[in-house]
Amino acid sequence: MIIPDYYLRGVGDTYFSGKMLAKLARIIKIYQEMDILCSHDSKSVQQLLYYNNNDGKDKGSYFSTNNNNIQDAVKACHKVQHKLPTKTQVDQAIDQLRKGVEVWLNGKAQSLFVYDSKWGGLVSCGCYFNHGNCDNSYPNCPSFSDPGLNFGHGFYNDHHFHQGYHIYAAAVLSSIDHDWAIDYYEHVKVLIRDIANPSDSDSFFPKFRHKDWFLGSSWASGIATIGGGVPFPNGRNQESSSECVAAYEAIGLYGAVMSDIFASRTDGDVKDDLHDDQREKNWQTAQDIHQLGVILTATEISAAQRYWHDSKNHIYPENYSANVVGIVWSTMIQFQTWFGNAPFLVYGIQMLPLTVMSESLFDLQWLQQVYEPFSDSCNQNCVDDGWSIPILAAMASLGHLEEAIHKAQDTLTDKTFKTAAGNGHSMTNTLWYLSTRPALEKPLSLKKKKSSDNGQQQHNPSNNHHHQHTIVDSKNGCGLCSKDFCDKSRCPDDAPYICSQGPALNGCSKVPWTLNPLSCTVCCSCGNDDDQEDITQTTTAANKNVDDTDTACKSCTSEVCSNHSCNIESAPYLCTDGPAKDGCARNPWQIVNEVCHECCILTHGCEQEDKESVAQDDDEQQQNENQHIEESCPLCTPEVCSSQMNQCNSNFNPFLCIKGAAVGGCSGTVW
Repeated sequence: MIIPDYYLRGVGDTYFSGKMLAKLARIIKIYQEMDILCSHDSKSVQQLLYYNNNDGKDKGSYFSTNNNNIQDAVKACHKVQHKLPTKTQVDQAIDQLRKGVEVWLNGKAQSLFVYDSKWGGLVSCGCYFNHGNCDNSYPNCPSFSDPGLNFGHGFYNDHHFHQGYHIYAAAVLSSIDHDWAIDYYEHVKVLIRDIANPSDSDSFFPKFRHKDWFLGSSWASGIATIGGGVPFPNGRNQESSSECVAAYEAIGLYGAVMSDIFASRTDGDVKDDLHDDQREKNWQTAQDIHQLGVILTATEISAAQRYWHDSKNHIYPENYSANVVGIVWSTMIQFQTWFGNAPFLVYGIQMLPLTVMSESLFDLQWLQQVYEPFSDSCNQNCVDDGWSIPILAAMASLGHLEEAIHKAQDTLTDKTFKTAAGNGHSMTNTLWYLSTRPALEKPLSLKKKKSSDNGQQQHNPSNNHHHQHTIVDSKNGCGLCSKDFCDKSRCPDDAPYICSQGPALNGCSKVPWTLNPLSCTVCCSCGNDDDQEDITQTTTAANKNVDDTDTACKSCTSEVCSNHSCNIESAPYLCTDGPAKDGCARNPWQIVNEVCHECCILTHGCEQEDKESVAQDDDEQQQNENQHIEESCPLCTPEVCSSQMNQCNSNFNPFLCIKGAAVGGCSGTVW
C-alpha cells in the first residue's frame, strides 16, 4: 500500500497527503506508458502516446517521451514486460488513488476542507494527529487559530503547493476514470478556483490568490503574522518555486484531460446527467482551465529562473555569490529555507517534485552552476532524507545518465522515499525522469564554471535594484546587511549580527543568530573584517552614552542583571519587552510598538555580578539543561522514529512533538 490508511480517511495534513497522492498518480501514469511501450510496435506507440488537434497538428504527449528513442525503448521494454505489475495490482492502485483523492473532496475527511467566507478561501480544518485519527473534528478546527499547523494552511499559507498536488492526482484519475471525472468536476474546480480563480464575477474567491502579475512569480505566504499581530517586515515570501510551477502545471493538465473528456461525449453514447449543451459549456470551461494553467506555468517558470535561479540576468549584487535563492521576499532574498539553512536544503527545495515540466524549469546552464555546490553539500543525512534525488536528476540532465542511474540504484532505499524530502518521489518516477532526459551530443562538465566564464560577477549596475535589501549568504545564515540598514542600526561593532525579522527584531549579537521562529527568523551582519573600529573607541562611546543620555531606559533590576547576554561596555541598552526583547544596543532604544516597549540600562554592577556568578552557575546550568532535556523530551522510541509522523531532520530540528497542538512539529530546541 503506497498511501497510508489514514490519508485514505482524510486524516492528517493536506500537504503530505497531496504529495503521496501525486506520487501514486505518477507511478500509475508511468505504468500506462510502459504498458504501451511493452505491448506495441514503435509505429503504434507513436500514435498511442501522441494525440492531435482537429487541425491535424501535433498537440504533444501526456508522457513527453523522446521521439528519437521510441524504437530503442520498445525493444528494451519487450525484454522486461513480464516484470510489469499485473492488471489486478494496477486496478488496486487505481482504486487506492480514487479513494485517496475523493475523500478530500466529498466532505468525508476527518480533517475537512472548510470554506472561509471572511477571506474567501478553502482552508483545512486541521488535525491533531493521534494514532491514525484526528483528536478533533469540525467545528473544532485548530488550523484556524494555529498558524504553525499544516504549514499555516488555515492562514492561507502555501495553498497552491497543497492544492496543486491534489489537483494533479485528480487529473490523472480523471484521465483513467471518465465517469469519476464528470462526477467530481465541480469539486476539483473549487480547488483550482481557490488558488487561481481568473474571474471577476466569482464572488467566492479572490482573483489569482498567489500570482503577482507584475513580477510573474507567486507569493506563498498568507495572512500569518509575527506573534499574532506584527506583520512580517520584509513583506510576502515564497520558498519552493518548483512546487509552485508543479501546481500550475497540474491545473493545465486537468484542463486538458477534462476538455478531451467533454469533447468525446454526446447524449447518444453515454449515460450521465449532462446534455450536449451543458457538455459544450463544460468543454469550453475546461479549455479555459487548460489555457489558464499554461500561462500560469509559463510565467512562473520564467520568474523562477530570474528570481530563484538568477542564472542568466544576474540581477542580484555581487556579494550574493550563490546560484540559487532559498526564499524570495518582497524586499529581501535568503540562502536558507524555513526548515534549515544547510545548502543542500536550499538547492533541493527548488527542485522538487520531478515532473514533465521540470525539464523546462531546470535549464542546463543553471544545472551546471548548481550541481557541484549542491553535490558537495550533500552529506549522508542529505542522502538518507531524500535530498540527493534532485542531484541525480541534474547529473542525468547534464549527460551523465548511466552514472546517475547506478547511483540511484546504489544509494536510494525504500526508507528514502518515506522521508519528508523523498516521500513525494518514488524509485519508479526517479528512474523514469533520469532515463527520459534528452540526449546531449557531449556530456557537460559536473564542475561549476568559474565566475569569469558564467558571468556570475559581471553585474550590470543598472540592474542592482536589490542593493537596498538585506542579502543573506550561505556561510552562516547571516550575510551582509545593506548599507542603509546598517546606518539605521544601533548595534555595536563587536556585536554586528542583527536580527532583521522575528521576535528579536533589531537585536544584536556577537555571533550569528540561531534562526528559529521563537527568536530570530532572518539575520544579517554589518561587520567588515577589513575595517574594524578600535574596541577602545567603541567602549568610550558606549560609556559616554550611559553617563550623559537621559532616556526612558532606567537601570536594570538585579534579576535582569543576572540573566542577559549583552556586552555591557559596548551595548548596555537592553530591550526587556516587545518584538526586540533581549536585544542589545549601543544607543538607547526608541520606545515604539514596532520595536521595543520597555528598556533598561545595564550598569557596571551588573557586569561584576555576572562575573562573580559565572563560575558556580556554569556547572549547575549544564546539569539543569541536561535534566530539562531528559525530562521534557526523552529519546523517541524506534516506533516513533520510523513512523510517518516523524519528518524531522536529526541534525537541525531533532525534537519531535508527539502530542498536542504542534503534533508532528520539529524543533531545534526542546519543546
